[in-house]
Amino acid sequence: MKKISDYGFRFKGHMSDSMESLPIGGGETGANVWLDGGGTLHLLVSRTDCWSELGRLLKTAHITVGAGFSHDAEFELDIENGVLYITSDAGRYIVYAEDGAPCIRLKAELSAPAAPSVKLENYRFEPIYPTDSSNCATSAKIYESADVILPVSHGGAAQIHRNAESCYEFMLKRQEMDFWIGRQRDPLLGWSFGAAVYSPELSFDGSALVSGEKISSFNLTICSAAGFADSASDMASRLDEIYSGRGGWSEETLEASKASWRRFWERSYILISGSDEAETVTRAILYQRYMVRCADRGAMPIKFNGSIFVAKQTEGRPGNYDYRNWGGPYWIQNTRLIYWHMLKMGDYYGMTPLIDMYLSMMPMSSEHVKRHYGHGGIHIWETATFFGLARDVDYGDHSESGEARLGEMKNRYIRYHYEGMLELSYMMLKYLAVTGDSSRRDGIFSFCLETLRFFDCHFSTLDGKLLLCPVSAVETWQYCADDMPDISGLTAVCRYIGEMKDVPAGLRDYAAYMEKKIPDLPSDGKKLLPCRVKIETVNKNVENAELYPVFPFDLCGIGKPGLDLAVRAYDERLFRHDGGWSQDPIDAAMLGLESEAVRHLVRESAMTDRSALFPAMWGPNFDETPDQDHGSVICITAASMLVQGENVFPCWPKDWDVEFRLPTETGRTVRGTQRAGVREYEII
Repeated sequence: MKKISDYGFRFKGHMSDSMESLPIGGGETGANVWLDGGGTLHLLVSRTDCWSELGRLLKTAHITVGAGFSHDAEFELDIENGVLYITSDAGRYIVYAEDGAPCIRLKAELSAPAAPSVKLENYRFEPIYPTDSSNCATSAKIYESADVILPVSHGGAAQIHRNAESCYEFMLKRQEMDFWIGRQRDPLLGWSFGAAVYSPELSFDGSALVSGEKISSFNLTICSAAGFADSASDMASRLDEIYSGRGGWSEETLEASKASWRRFWERSYILISGSDEAETVTRAILYQRYMVRCADRGAMPIKFNGSIFVAKQTEGRPGNYDYRNWGGPYWIQNTRLIYWHMLKMGDYYGMTPLIDMYLSMMPMSSEHVKRHYGHGGIHIWETATFFGLARDVDYGDHSESGEARLGEMKNRYIRYHYEGMLELSYMMLKYLAVTGDSSRRDGIFSFCLETLRFFDCHFSTLDGKLLLCPVSAVETWQYCADDMPDISGLTAVCRYIGEMKDVPAGLRDYAAYMEKKIPDLPSDGKKLLPCRVKIETVNKNVENAELYPVFPFDLCGIGKPGLDLAVRAYDERLFRHDGGWSQDPIDAAMLGLESEAVRHLVRESAMTDRSALFPAMWGPNFDETPDQDHGSVICITAASMLVQGENVFPCWPKDWDVEFRLPTETGRTVRGTQRAGVREYEII
C-alpha cells in the first residue's frame, strides 16, 4: 500500500500562464506559484479576508522573483509536508507557506552567482470602477481604490490596499435596512490588507528588492495581514510586527511547518489501490484535502468559487487576477459541501470560520425578519455577504415594479429558498456533538432555535401541520408547496435535537413541538418527490430536490426507513450529471449503490480544467476554477462509502484495496483496511 509521500505532484518544464500554477498554503495565507518561460518565478499571494470597497475578495499581491533561473525546471509539490521544490541547472528554490501563520517562505540556492530582483507587480495601480469587467458584486456607484507600494523595515517593501469607500450603507438602504446604519461598524470602510516581502540579503531600491552584488543564495519571507487601518502606513507597520515576531527563514520553522502537515495527514486519510482508476481516485482525494488545508484557518470561510487560488487573468485587464465567477458573496448551497467534507474527514477546527460567520449574521437577520415579516426568527440569505446582507444583484431594486415584496429577493431562483439555514443548523449540531465546543455551544443552539422559530412563524398551518407555501425546492422548482428540502431539514434538525444530550430545555421542548407540525416527506407511495405540489411545473435548474433526505439530512439510506422510496427516486431522477455541486455521487454512496458510486468517483476524479496543470484545479463546471464543490463531493462520496454512522464498509467495492482512518458521528475513529477482499477494522 502506498503512503501519502508517494502522491507528490511532479512536473518538468515551465508554465505557460498563471492557470498552470501550483498551490501552496498554510491555512491563512497562500499563493499560486509558477515559473514562466523567461525563468521568472511568480507568487500570486492571497488570503480569505482581502475585501474591497465593493465586497469582492481580491488577491493580496503579485510578487515576482528574477534570479537568472532556467525556464526548464523540475517541480515537486510535496503534499505530505506542504513544500514546493523547484530545481534546474541554475539552482533550486524551496517554497512553502508556513502552516498556521501568515507567512510564505522562499529559499534560493543558485548554481552560479546572480543579481536577483524581487518585485511587487502592482496591477491595481489605478482605481477600478464598478463598470469594469473585473467586477461582479454590486451596483453601488463607488470605486475600488488603487494599491500603494511603500518601503518597510529591514529593507523590505509592501503593497497595501485600503478601502477609501464602502458599498455597505448603499446596500443597507437598497435592502430597506436603513435603521441598521450605525448599529455596527461599517465592515468595509477602512478595511485594509497587504503583503510585505523581506530578505536579509536584499533591500528595496524604490522599484524592487535587489542585492548590491551577485550572490549565490538568498531567502525571502512574505508576510500578509488584513484588518481596519487608519492608513497604508498603519497596515505596513503591522506587517513589520509580523516579520519581527516570526523572523525570517529558518530550518526550525520549516521543520515545524512540515510536522504540522504530517499530523494533519495522520489524523484522517483514505488510500485506495488495486487499479489505475483506484489510484486516480486516491490522488483526487489527497489533492482536494491538500487544497482545503491550504485555506481552512483564515478569518473567513473558503470560497466555493475558487478558494484563494483563482488564477485567471481578468478579460480586458491583463495581469489582473481578481475576477471570480459569481462574485464575492457566500452561497450556502455551494459553500456547505466544503464543510460537509471537513465534518466527514474530522477536520473540525477548519469548520469554525464558517460557523462564526453565520452566527455573526444573527442580530441583523433577526431584525430584518422582525421589520419586514413582522415575526420572530432569523432568515439567513441563500446568497449573502460575509456581513449578512443579501447579495446585491439578487436582492435587486425594489423601487422598480415587480412581484417581490419588501424584504424578499427579486431573484426568483432563491426568493423562497429557505433550506440553507436548516442545513447549517444540522451541520452545526453535528459539529457540536463531536467536538463539545463550549465556546460556540450557546450560539449554535440559539441559531437552531431561531431557525425553527422562523418556520413556525412564517408559515400557516393546515390540519395541524405546517403549510410551506410559497417555497422553492432548491432552485429547480421555484414556486411550490411543502418542498422536500425544507421538510427533511426540519425533520432532521428536530430529531437530532431530541437525541442530543445537554440541550437547553427550551430548545428541546420547541423542537419537540415543531416536530409534531412537520408534514410527512413528500412521496407518491413509490418514490420520494421534490415537493407536495408544483405550482409552477417547469423546472428552472437541475437539482434533484427529492433526494435531500438522503443527503444532507440522512433520513433515508442504508438500514433506514424509506430506502426503497429513495432508491427509486434516485433511479428515476430527472437530472443526471457529474461534476461540480451535483449530489449524485454522494446519494449513490448513501443508498448503497456501489457500482454507481464507483462510476461517479472514477469519472469525477479524472475531470479537471484543461487549462490547468495541477489536477485539483477542478472546473470550471458550474462555478469557477478551482471548483471547491467538485473536489469536496469526491471526498464526501469516498468517506461515505467507507463509514456511515457506525457502519463500516457500507458501500465499498471488493476489488479496491484501501487503508483508511475516518471519524464516526459519535466522535470515535475507525481504522480499517481491505486487502484482496479481506476487511479488517477497529473503532477506537
